[in-house]
Amino acid sequence: MKFLLDTCAFLWMSDRTDCLSAKVIGLVSDAENELFVHQATTLEIQLKYDKGNLPLGIPPHKFIPEAISRHKLLYNAFSDADIFFIEKLPAHHRDPFDRILICHAIINGLTIISPDPLIHQYPVNTIW
Repeated sequence: MKFLLDTCAFLWMSDRTDCLSAKVIGLVSDAENELFVHQATTLEIQLKYDKGNLPLGIPPHKFIPEAISRHKLLYNAFSDADIFFIEKLPAHHRDPFDRILICHAIINGLTIISPDPLIHQYPVNTIW
């Protein structure tokens, strides 16, 4: 299966596996599954780090590529299709990073790994 990690799932997978559900630990440990991280997550992490709201042991420009490599994640960049799909989403969630992840998952048939109950209100497959 193909899964898209939301930002907290990506961070917890890299640094705080105790925060992940048992189901998610099983999914991310299964080599048969493809795990994706989106460029929106990179942007969100960098912005929060710059504001001092996200302490990391190393700066994001090192942390993110190292985590992607260590966990053998696939990386997806912004696309116009993702951006333009936002207009089709109801306004359940105001977080622009989560909204772009929802769009990307819908367009590409990915299941989002997220504990966020607002994401679960959208017509997208989610798991936690």
